[in-house]
Amino acid sequence: MSLLPAKNDIAIRVTLSPSQGDIDQCVSLWLSAVENRDNRAPASGTSARVAAKFAIGDQRLVVVERFNIASTRKQIRGFALTTFRADGVAYLELLATHSRHQGIGLGRQLTEDALWAAAERGLTRFELDVRTGNVAAIRLYESVGMKITGLATPHPLGGEPMVTMTRILNASS
Repeated sequence: MSLLPAKNDIAIRVTLSPSQGDIDQCVSLWLSAVENRDNRAPASGTSARVAAKFAIGDQRLVVVERFNIASTRKQIRGFALTTFRADGVAYLELLATHSRHQGIGLGRQLTEDALWAAAERGLTRFELDVRTGNVAAIRLYESVGMKITGLATPHPLGGEPMVTMTRILNASS
């Protein structure tokens, strides 16, 4: 399985133990994406809640980076954080893309890669939670075979409720 081909100043990296710099950039990108989606600053406590997700058990982080020649540092432009649970479930904790990199299929490729990685590990189910009003994300997840399962539940930090989406996995996912 491959993501976007590396070209020019864009590179793909998979890590099982992200550095603090990776975590900080991912949290920042997540907060920016939420603000862009909601047209308002994220709820109080969002930053800490997102950062805590990077400390949950067995994980895989895929980042799409842009190399900045002027500062000689890599800037994360998209990422997906997946947790692999002992009960055979992979859970997409976080997925975000920079506003300049939306609409080009990056979110789809990150999602497909997470599904592939879960199936490769022999897990049987893939899940995520999404806000009911995030129509673009719901369409994306439905397009890769995920289905809404269960009823909407309140979001822990308020705002629109959440629904769980699920896809059953097999060796050929």
